[in-house]
Amino acid sequence: MDGKTKEPLPYVNVVLYSLPDTTYVTGTVTDDKGDFALDAVKNDCVLKITMLGYQPATIKVVNNQLGTIALSQSEAMLKEVVIKGNAPAFKMENGGITADVQNSPLRNMGSLSNVLGEMPFVVKDMNSFTVLGKGTPVIYINNRLVRDNNELLRLNAKDIKKVTVITSPGAEYDASVNAVIKIEALRPPGDGLGGEFYTYNLYNTKWYTRDGVSLNYRMAGLDLFANFDYADMNFPKDRVRTNSMESGNTPVSIVSSSKENDRWKFLTPPRLW
Repeated sequence: MDGKTKEPLPYVNVVLYSLPDTTYVTGTVTDDKGDFALDAVKNDCVLKITMLGYQPATIKVVNNQLGTIALSQSEAMLKEVVIKGNAPAFKMENGGITADVQNSPLRNMGSLSNVLGEMPFVVKDMNSFTVLGKGTPVIYINNRLVRDNNELLRLNAKDIKKVTVITSPGAEYDASVNAVIKIEALRPPGDGLGGEFYTYNLYNTKWYTRDGVSLNYRMAGLDLFANFDYADMNFPKDRVRTNSMESGNTPVSIVSSSKENDRWKFLTPPRLW
């Protein structure tokens, strides 16, 4: 519930992670009454609870009844945009849950990738996405299939009109598709050549950089896109592994720890589509 108004909160993401490696286990979304239930709860787990406009909450799972969870409003996020009327940020329509990006704090989230990370049912890991209970979704921007998730970093949230997460795709999609995310982008006025240069940098004991150029040529009904990307990303981690075994009737646990660094480096040549 809302910790201030005591109102129940629907569409809150509730995701279960195992400890100590914070591996994703399962997740769900609260209903209209703010209630949720999860199966396959294991020992040594934490729940991460997130909702647009509220401070995230992390709760250690100690039993199967958590009681009432009060979320605190994120004043910094809510004051970034003027909400017209009392319209909710999310609503059910078109076979899924839809966000009105332009009239919500989502328009100030920076990139489309960040917007998707705030959607109900969606879990973001770096620039990859999982729909709870459905796996990896297919993503469309203005009915065009996204084949490279780097495009989600390049598109500004202020250029997005609406995002819809469909958890039960209809017959118009391939049978192998379990979830769909549809993005409706605002079409810039006019024809000609347009472009964008972007850079994203992060320091977490090591530097992380991602840079690129995106170009668009529009004339009448023709739209041509080209992009170039470079990345050198480091993900330092302190890993703890626990192996359990039995020696006779005595359980034995072997704990090992290590400091590791996953590195991802790529250069994508210019492409045109």
